[in-house]
Amino acid sequence: MKALCLIGSWLLAASLGWAQTGGVKFEGLILDAATQRPVPFAAVSVLHSAIGTVSNAEGRFQLVVPPAHAADSVVLSCVGYAPSRVVLRAGVGPSTLLLKPQAVQLQGVAVVGYTPQTLLKQALRTTHARLLSPVLLQSYYREFVRVNGAYTKFADGLVDYRLVVNPRKPDKPAIQVRINASRARVVTAARSRFEDLPSVIDVEHAASGYEREPEVHSNYLDSTNFAFYKYELRESVGPVEEPFYIISFTPTTHDADHLQQGTVRIDKQTLCLRAIDSELAPALLPYAEEHTLLLVKVKENVLRKHVEYRQLAGGCYLSFIRLAYGTEVHIGRSQPLQYDFSTEMLVSNLSPNPPAIPGSEQYRGRSLYKNGTHYQHPYWQEANVLPATPEEEAIIAALAESQ
Repeated sequence: MKALCLIGSWLLAASLGWAQTGGVKFEGLILDAATQRPVPFAAVSVLHSAIGTVSNAEGRFQLVVPPAHAADSVVLSCVGYAPSRVVLRAGVGPSTLLLKPQAVQLQGVAVVGYTPQTLLKQALRTTHARLLSPVLLQSYYREFVRVNGAYTKFADGLVDYRLVVNPRKPDKPAIQVRINASRARVVTAARSRFEDLPSVIDVEHAASGYEREPEVHSNYLDSTNFAFYKYELRESVGPVEEPFYIISFTPTTHDADHLQQGTVRIDKQTLCLRAIDSELAPALLPYAEEHTLLLVKVKENVLRKHVEYRQLAGGCYLSFIRLAYGTEVHIGRSQPLQYDFSTEMLVSNLSPNPPAIPGSEQYRGRSLYKNGTHYQHPYWQEANVLPATPEEEAIIAALAESQ
């Protein structure tokens, strides 16, 4: 499954040095231990803290660790692979570090009294009950737009999300947003009539898990939709550091509202959600919804979502989201245009019990460049962000021309 390619096994070639911020800069390359291939969007975090990052599409990452945590351990974790720890020492970096596959076993009977459906319901209740609130998530947000394979937009920024959970509606927290710095570039795509088409991703609601967007609603987690999916439960076996359950789901209908497949990872000890992967089932793409407006027809053909939760001091919080969304647009009898949107929201640190963000500082918008935001220094080189790939760097390098 393509979604599971986000979370394979790893090899780490890392080095340590002092970052410009006065902390330890930990960076490296994550590869599959068996295939030696890069592993994208893999979690790297400092033990017992909210400091963390993920690897980029080519398996590279960078993590800036404050001096107070310079002697702590960095935890490498991944669905289906044994977690590993690396002890940080200023100026000393580990050589290569292999993360080996971690066995999971398909259960023919209920595990500790749970069916997949009852375990999902319990995990949702437990996760919502343990969400940190109020909390300020210090995050890095970015988005890309492509038209027929050519990049037409890039934007990113350091974004604060203040979340207050409503116990009656835990999946819809009250959110305040502040953009501390950002940058953007927009170009006109050849033959594109929608070069200003905004991302379907709402910056303001990114920290909610995108559950407010109907086209990416996680209906496979909703008990009212359980009948439309087949669920299978597996559990980790053997000596593992972080035992977990994995529930896989596949649609049993061609209904356009139930075409997703994927996996859900649940912590065995706390029963909190740890990771969710979903995508449009490839075999069911012909049944995806098509929308028509006058001479314009739009059909969804890509939808992949990866969500991660982390646990801290008995609580949990949303730590990373990646969403890829693609549509094929037909305008009259012309050749179709393929629009692809992708976005990531990465929490690099958090602050408990933060004051409200003043109204004058709050951001209310969908796309960063629409608000005239800007940057003044290359903060992405010294913050916990997703490192850009060479292809992305080429796009970002053109920013100076557009400022």
